[in-house]
Amino acid sequence: MHIGLNAHLLSGSAGYRSAGIHGYIHGLLRHLPRDDWRFTAFVGAANHMQIDGVELRRSRLDTESPLRRIVWEQALQPWQLGAFDLYHALAFVAPLPLSTPMIVTVYDLSFIHYPERLPAARRLYLRLFTGLTCRRAAVCRSSANRPGGMWSVR
Repeated sequence: MHIGLNAHLLSGSAGYRSAGIHGYIHGLLRHLPRDDWRFTAFVGAANHMQIDGVELRRSRLDTESPLRRIVWEQALQPWQLGAFDLYHALAFVAPLPLSTPMIVTVYDLSFIHYPERLPAARRLYLRLFTGLTCRRAAVCRSSANRPGGMWSVR
C-alpha cells in the first residue's frame, strides 16, 4: 500500500512553526510502520529534513504562507495523488477534487467552540473545508470531540 501524507505544516526550521501540529506530524512520520507500506509526505519547498523510510516530496511552490499553502493544497496537489492507495490529510483539510480514499486528522474544534479566537478568514476556511473533508473521509476523529454528529461523518 502506498500512502500519501500532506505534511506541509511540518517545519524544517526552529520557531513557532516547530511546535504544536509540527510535533505531531514529525512524531507520526518517524514512527510509521515500515513493513509492506510505502509513505510519501508532501512538504514545503524550504523543508530540507530527511526521515528514514519516508519519501519527502517537496513542493515547487513556497507554502510557508497559509494562502499559498491552501492554493497548493486545493489546486495543485490533487493532480499529484493518483498513484496513492490512501491519502492522509494531516491538518483538518483535504483537497476538494480528490478521488483517492482518505483519512483526516482533526486536532481540535477551537474554530467552532471559540470562533472569536481566530481571524475571520481562518475560522471560515476551517469551518467550511474541515466539514467538507470530514463528510468524505473514511475516518474522522477529534481530540476534543467527535465531529461526526456535526458533519454526518461515516
